[in-house]
Amino acid sequence: MTSPRTDGAAERAGERARERSLPGERLRVFFSQSWVCFLGLYGWLTPGVYVTAKVITPIFQVIFFATVARYALKLSDVSFYVIGNALIACHTSAIFGMGVALRNERAFGTLQLLMAAPTSRFFICAGRSLFYILDGLFTALVALAAGSLTFGLGFAGANLGGFFACALAGAITATCFGLFLGGFGLKVHDVNLILNLAMYSLLVLSGANFPIEELPGPVAAVSWALPLTRAIRGARLAYNGAPWATLAPLAGGELAVGAVYLAAGYLLFSWMELRARRDGAFEFY
Repeated sequence: MTSPRTDGAAERAGERARERSLPGERLRVFFSQSWVCFLGLYGWLTPGVYVTAKVITPIFQVIFFATVARYALKLSDVSFYVIGNALIACHTSAIFGMGVALRNERAFGTLQLLMAAPTSRFFICAGRSLFYILDGLFTALVALAAGSLTFGLGFAGANLGGFFACALAGAITATCFGLFLGGFGLKVHDVNLILNLAMYSLLVLSGANFPIEELPGPVAAVSWALPLTRAIRGARLAYNGAPWATLAPLAGGELAVGAVYLAAGYLLFSWMELRARRDGAFEFY
């Protein structure tokens, strides 16, 4: 015969389980986890780290490449380089933020707890991506504003809605790309090397600083398989006032690339997890 105390504890546990199953509670947990994970990336006890990484660095990146293009190529209109490098600037949060998530879990000693979770570890990490997407978009827009003020870009005839849609699609796809690369963090200890190689590859191959048409054929084919390539092209067309009919295939294609990287990330994560469990690599850093 059970005691009233035991019955009461079981009843309270059942109530908490029912609360957690409510859609509103699930959304609260989702946003809370995403926000806490995002805050942990930059060590918000020192907000100067965030300002340096997400505001100052992207602004100087845009100004640097646009200035080089203006004087090296004798250009009066450097919108090509301002827009391209502004959108590439979202990589700091979108790619690096998601890419170092598992590395940080190992460094902080919480990777074993994550691996013991009863739900999919991949979707736990994917659920943290919301604020990385928004922050990547914010970084791109800040860099674009700074570049526009410095070099006198005007948006009077631009398709602003189309420009924003392409930038958002680029931030989403870059985050999916970062999630894919982050899967290596389960087995590869120096995942920063992979992330930096990816970043510099995007600077060259995404069309941010070099027209894709001028790249060798096989290299140009690789460019279209990378994130941000279609988003950058769409943003440039939107700046010149292109209609939605022209921009929709580029934004849709960008999201399709992101979906491919998301699926590839799931497969890579599952494979790396199996290898790490087999080799006992969770404990090593």
